[in-house]
Amino acid sequence: MIVGAGLRLGNLSEVAVEHFDEAVYASNLLFPAEQGGEYPFRQLYAPPLLPAVIEWTTIFGQMLFGDVPTWWPMLPALVAGLVTIPSLWWIVRQWFSPRAGIIAAMLIALHEFHAAYCRTALTDIPLTLFVLWAVHWFWLALQSGRTRDAVIAGVFTALAWWTKYNGWLPLAIVGSGGALWQIVTPAAERNWRRLTKVWMIGAATAFVLWLPVLWDCQQIGGYAAVAANHRQYVDGFAKWGVNLWRGVRSFDAFGGFGFAVGLGLLLSGQRWLPRSGDRNSADNSTLASGFALAWFCGLLVATPCYFPYPRLWQPWVISGVAVVAAALPMRTDQAIVARGLRIPWLLTFAGICFTVISLWGYPLDATLWESRSGAMTVAKKIRSAIRDHDAPVFVHSEPAVWFHLRQHGSAAVIADGLTFLEQPLRGPAYLVVGAQAERDPQFEADRQRFEGRLELIDSFEWTPSRIVILDQHSPSELAAHPELRTQTVRLYRVR
Repeated sequence: MIVGAGLRLGNLSEVAVEHFDEAVYASNLLFPAEQGGEYPFRQLYAPPLLPAVIEWTTIFGQMLFGDVPTWWPMLPALVAGLVTIPSLWWIVRQWFSPRAGIIAAMLIALHEFHAAYCRTALTDIPLTLFVLWAVHWFWLALQSGRTRDAVIAGVFTALAWWTKYNGWLPLAIVGSGGALWQIVTPAAERNWRRLTKVWMIGAATAFVLWLPVLWDCQQIGGYAAVAANHRQYVDGFAKWGVNLWRGVRSFDAFGGFGFAVGLGLLLSGQRWLPRSGDRNSADNSTLASGFALAWFCGLLVATPCYFPYPRLWQPWVISGVAVVAAALPMRTDQAIVARGLRIPWLLTFAGICFTVISLWGYPLDATLWESRSGAMTVAKKIRSAIRDHDAPVFVHSEPAVWFHLRQHGSAAVIADGLTFLEQPLRGPAYLVVGAQAERDPQFEADRQRFEGRLELIDSFEWTPSRIVILDQHSPSELAAHPELRTQTVRLYRVR
């Protein structure tokens, strides 16, 4: 736990809002109530939970300390990431054995890919924590048959759904994993009725609690608008292999040294781990194995069907750690014997796959504590280059730069394209554009249309962190074209 905390909390002075989505989630306080109190069309990016949590942690932080540090918007993900370590220890311990719990805690604590995203203001780490606890409470409900446990599982599912639009994931894991559990259970002991009851109670609870999010989406045209926005990122099976390979290579970019050290210690020093005398029952472990395999295999198939944003693999990382933790003791003391199907062998194979991906050719130059303050530095340079600090600064497709301009007192405005140039402006004004806008053909057409009204003042180069750059380019592209790591933000004066 101490080592995991050190990896996640080190060098936070170099961490600031940098990613497009981070600026969206962290900007509630920068919009007055008459402007909606949140980033325009925030519903297209995420449900309201994380932005609200960042907003209120910032309010409390300002009440207690006055000014808050630049890493403060990352506090929810940092806390969620730290809580994930003991949570995974406890849950895997309950599912399989005390040894498996220790293995899981050590591996997730040292996994750089997980640690890196704990240092962001993104939704993926809180989502993963809620999914983990939702699946665990479903497991408890299937053991006990208690309605209360199923309702709690539904509450955690709703929290995941309030955090990210794929927060219904526990329902898919429990449905498919529970079906696998019933299939390998002898016919005389099967209880499809309990599985169906627990799943239905959890699903109904989650959906009822999620209804306010559905109502919130009505502001932008209902959930259909959210679904339409997400469809543009769905690649389907046509690009499955390419996206899978890019996901594997993205693990490389974050390094695997800590995971390798943890795995080496576990393989060489299992004598100091507790033995499995108090191991869970075979039936309970078979259910847990079904959940872990459904989680692991389901996301391994589904995630590459989406645009290959590395952060989308975070829920899969948790399942991978769980299967490694379950499989490793089995090879030394035959921990789990599942009836009717070689569940241990399937867990072992899944664990080997996850280990290979986590360690595949990790680069020695990977650094977890790289600077994430580039957007903030650019914003400071832009503010210094502007003569009239009261003039509006229209920022197109660079919300992180806009965020820091507002934080430093500039009259920065989110620009929806260049349509604001269709009307005469009163007084001086400025335009800020970056790589996001320049990749848009519509922006290029608009710039040529209004070329006579835009005077380039200066250009500012910066190097985004891996969190940002791997969303835009694959590791292979970056290796072949190192110049892609550097991006340019341009400042124009509007005539």
